[in-house]
Amino acid sequence: MRTIACDRWNWREIVASEHGPAKPTTRHTLLTLSLHMNEFGESAFPSQATIAKRSGLSERAVRTHLEIAEREGWIEVFQRRRDKQAWFVHEYVATIPERLEHLVKAGEWESDPTYQRPERRSARVDKSGQRPANGAERPERGSATPGTSFHNARHDVPTNSSSNSSSNYPKERAASSTRVVLEKGKREDQERQHKPFPQTQPTQEGLQGRVLKQALRKPSEGWVLSDQELGERITKLWDSNIRDPEQITKTLSQYATHERIRRMLSHRYNVPWVSI
Repeated sequence: MRTIACDRWNWREIVASEHGPAKPTTRHTLLTLSLHMNEFGESAFPSQATIAKRSGLSERAVRTHLEIAEREGWIEVFQRRRDKQAWFVHEYVATIPERLEHLVKAGEWESDPTYQRPERRSARVDKSGQRPANGAERPERGSATPGTSFHNARHDVPTNSSSNSSSNYPKERAASSTRVVLEKGKREDQERQHKPFPQTQPTQEGLQGRVLKQALRKPSEGWVLSDQELGERITKLWDSNIRDPEQITKTLSQYATHERIRRMLSHRYNVPWVSI
């Protein structure tokens, strides 16, 4: 199903309208998800446990209805890996099916470059433009008494029906902003899949410390190293660039005599006895 990106305000209005998801629980899940979105309908990283806690649903129900919403084109889900983290998190992006594009309302500030936000009028101002004195009695709602401080104004919220949808919605805006976010996210996901996760390599000092720790480990039987175990530990020390005969002798002296260590070094690596 082809979808288009949508800002948060338009997305919530369409989800909650007669054109929204058929199942009420899907709508409830999406409206709870919108609490974590920015104004562009992006940057939502809540876990399913968080959505379940805030919506009052079970995690299983949240998981089921998120899958339904993604399948029906109400969200796009991307995998993101944050800095210095080895695991992925899910980012949810608000989208709508392409067939509902005509329901998206363009704000006055987008269609009119000379638009200015109207000055907010205080609710406690009478018709003369003066605030009432402290202690003035507030009239009952619906009363038409002149000179009172009651501001009986109603804000009409536009509905998302096809009859009153804006016919002047700029198509170039839709073309430039619909799939930009989705294509960018898919491209980043493909790049991450082909890029191997960096592996940290142990330093030489860390490797030598690990080998020394293994060499000081108690023998498998008793407190004396067998010839095989003694040879293996000497080989590990030598391979990790610990080749000072005196250091090797001191390291293994608690589990073997100096004579055995010297003989093993002389036999395997031609270390002269006088250097020990």
